[in-house]
Amino acid sequence: MDACGFVKARTRTAFTLVELLVVIAIIGLLVALLLPAIQAAREAARRTQCANNLKQLGIAIQNYELLLRGLPPAALVARRPDGSLWTSYLGPHARILPFLELGTVFHSMDIDTFYGDLVNKEAVGRVIDGFLCPSEIRDAPLTHAKFGEIGGVNYGFCMGDWYVWNGVDQPETPTRSAFGVNLSRRWAGFTDGLSNTLLMSEVKNWLTWR
Repeated sequence: MDACGFVKARTRTAFTLVELLVVIAIIGLLVALLLPAIQAAREAARRTQCANNLKQLGIAIQNYELLLRGLPPAALVARRPDGSLWTSYLGPHARILPFLELGTVFHSMDIDTFYGDLVNKEAVGRVIDGFLCPSEIRDAPLTHAKFGEIGGVNYGFCMGDWYVWNGVDQPETPTRSAFGVNLSRRWAGFTDGLSNTLLMSEVKNWLTWR
């Protein structure tokens, strides 16, 4: 009370403990409500990017077939004059690189070398963003004891019943798959319709085996 008899009003300078706990609880509740929405939005964005990767791969395959008059073979295997087998280094992923604006990576490889030759280890170990789904948790290259680092992929080309291939020295057995060994099929070869044909699918990048 001052000299005139008036009671001075008390002023607060801080939150009470109870008020502070209530504010923290409210903030925690808001964060708990927002996190699922944020995660859902991020996953939707990753799903859209993954679908776009498949679209770009499909366009690259279309352009490859249009220019080279056939789908890229899964592998090329030939008999050498000395009787040994020669297997090409390139599969569909590598062959469509020029159609994904990655011609520099393609031309950095020796495409005539034998499969597994370390001369191509730098290109083989490179991670191509368009070959990986944004949701893939194992996006680092796989370290192979013999070949060194191998860049991963999340999109596998359908080999179908490729195992019916009889080898270099046997008559070719027709296969229903889009891709196969020594096989470069044209779109016209799919007599049951392209809408009923599986070209590629999302797959796991790599697994750790024990």
